Amino acid sequence: MSRRKFSNNLVTMRELSNTLEDQSRVTYVRYGTEHMLISMSELPKSAAAALLQEEGFSSEKALVELETVKGKLNPNKPNPPDSAWGPTAYELLRAAEALAGRYESDCVDDVHLLLAIVQNPKSGAHQLLKKLKINIPKLETALVKRLSEKAD
Repeated sequence: MSRRKFSNNLVTMRELSNTLEDQSRVTYVRYGTEHMLISMSELPKSAAAALLQEEGFSSEKALVELETVKGKLNPNKPNPPDSAWGPTAYELLRAAEALAGRYESDCVDDVHLLLAIVQNPKSGAHQLLKKLKINIPKLETALVKRLSEKAD
């Protein structure tokens, strides 16, 4: 599999995710895949953000749920290393790259990443979608349809 470049949307999402994590560091610990998902939902002109919105996903509700589920920062616990995302986030990015290859896409985009999230029930982002009662099978179907249409 040849390496594919990340789209401008994913580069922007990373910047938004870093900003979101920096802002939240004082209230609760960082949780990479959840912040990745929330940042993705805020991307302008994003197919993934539009699909999330159609299913009722809201970044405001997601942030409230994230704090409820994960709790407040424990001052006795060491801060996570200063890396943008954790190992699960990198697994999702690798899965998104594989999906881009499968659908013969020129680059890895937010749609590939969202599909990787919905197909990985162990990720925190997937769990957040479940907590917010997002219809994951319906979202997956819409993502696959969109990617299949692009491949044709």
